Amino acid sequence: MSAPRSTGPDVTHEDIGNRMGFHPADTDLKRRAHEAARTLSIAHGRAMMDILPPSREKSLAATAMQEALMWSNAALALNGGPRDGVSEDDLETMLLGFGIYYGEPDSPL
Repeated sequence: MSAPRSTGPDVTHEDIGNRMGFHPADTDLKRRAHEAARTLSIAHGRAMMDILPPSREKSLAATAMQEALMWSNAALALNGGPRDGVSEDDLETMLLGFGIYYGEPDSPL
């Protein structure tokens, strides 16, 4: 007889409502964090697409980067914005440090 499988924590109706509900970016910091995630993701994606040869793997990499942005936005939305201690100046520094050569040319960041 095998041991019962671990099912993990129960997902409640409240959890589903929170996961699938609308979470507006209702502060400037939250909006800037979403913009930074998007701008950095676009820059990273464009740089990688310039490096990678045409292939199935390149397509999968693009899909994975799209998924990473989706989960990044979910993390920001579901958990009240960026982690404690991150300021708008920090977001600007991240963008400048990463370089926005490949980013959106008209990005507000």
